Amino acid sequence: MTIERTNEQDGPASLTIFFASQSSSASPILNATQSTSGDKTTSKDPAPVESTKSINMKHKHENDILEELLELTQGQAVQATQEEEVLVRELEELRKRQEGDRVRQAGVLAAKKRQAEILANARMSVGETA
Repeated sequence: MTIERTNEQDGPASLTIFFASQSSSASPILNATQSTSGDKTTSKDPAPVESTKSINMKHKHENDILEELLELTQGQAVQATQEEEVLVRELEELRKRQEGDRVRQAGVLAAKKRQAEILANARMSVGETA
């Protein structure tokens, strides 16, 4: 199975799925792929395409698109392992700490800027009185 995706804003928002025949599906060679940049790459020995199905993604939520994709491909959602769940929690905690660090750093930079302005104003007032 190969999926083609385009970035055309004006055209239809469709996701096209190319199904290879069962005999060639065991082969790791993809018949066509397209990156989000629009650069198509094709393998040297493409697998024959048995069928093609498309999903209209325009104005649909990502969960609805995933549900339709799983239905078309007869796929199954894979549950996260405990290690992956721990990793997700750690990443979320890291994001929260980073947000706090950003707020503190913004405060430090604002204080330095205020001090620089006060110093510049003091220099100007000393220059005027001299």
